This record gives sequence, C-alpha cells and structure tokens, in this order.
Amino acid sequence: MLSGDLADGSTPIEVDDFSPLKDSKIPIIFTPGNHDYYPGLENVIKAAENANLKVLFNDKIEFKGLSIHGFFVSSILKPGVSIENSNDFSMINSDDVNIVINHFPVFWDEFKNMGVDIQLSGHTHGGQFYPIRFLIRIMFKYVRGIFKEDNKYLVVSDGVGTYQAPIRWGTDSEIILLRLKKILE
Repeated sequence: MLSGDLADGSTPIEVDDFSPLKDSKIPIIFTPGNHDYYPGLENVIKAAENANLKVLFNDKIEFKGLSIHGFFVSSILKPGVSIENSNDFSMINSDDVNIVINHFPVFWDEFKNMGVDIQLSGHTHGGQFYPIRFLIRIMFKYVRGIFKEDNKYLVVSDGVGTYQAPIRWGTDSEIILLRLKKILE
C-alpha cells in the first residue's frame, strides 16, 4: 500500500513512468498525496493505473476480508477543512476490519471513532533533516512510527523519498512491513 507521493512534483509524469511496478507479484494499492497533484493528478493516476496499481481515491476495495479505504484528507493544505466537511465516509462499516490510507497523519481520532482499525499515512518524511525535524512536530502530532490506542493503530512512514533537497539527516528511508493477525475471541 502506497500512501501517496509517487510523484515528487519536479518533473512531468508520463503514462509509462511507473511501468516497473507492473512486475510486482502482489497487488499494489495507491492513494495519492499532495505531491501527486503538482505534475497533474490525472497524469499520476493514469500512470499508476497503467502500471496495474489499484488507485483508491475516496474509494474502497475488499481484499481477503479487509475493507481498504483510500482518502485524501488534510487540514494542513486547506485551512478550515475538517473531517466532517471533506468526504463521504459512509462506506466505512464499523463491523468490518477497516484499513484507511490517508496521506496525511491527521484525523486518527475521528477515523478510530468510525471503526477504522489501522490508518496508514506518510507525508512528514519523519522530518527528513535538521532543523525541519523539530518544525514538523509543530505541524503534526504524529510524525513517524506506529501508534496504538484501544487496539487501533496509526502507522506513519518516513517513506522512501525526500522533499525538495535530496538529503536525509537524522531519518532514514523506509518501507514498513506489517503482519496482521486475526484476534480469536
């Protein structure tokens, strides 16, 4: 599952740009992030679909007993946005095992209250380098790591890329592997 920013906004995206991902032996689910808007969201979505990625943009799929939802919700980019006025979340059934991909690590409390079990996010790059590492904590409560509350999880990945300067200092690129276990009652 990719929680956004397949594109970095520095170059145009052509339809074959993500074609190496076609070789994946497992399904790849992608929900756009803010950098995917810069070269044109429709270009990024076309290239992702051309690479056989399943694009979830305010949508959901069922996969092996999981309801996987993809949303683009941010109060950071558009002041005044709240979870109540941003999307239709009626597709989230609290009786299901729900995973939400939301690029921004925001609205975890609201998603938990809707019955979301795991929220997958990114955006922050873990702070990427000093002194940004300290500034990003002013903007986001959850910057990096795995957080648990009431058997609900928020996973915030540092991601594999960078923002602006192609450096990292004090953070690492990462791909997170989660193992989900069914709880027997």
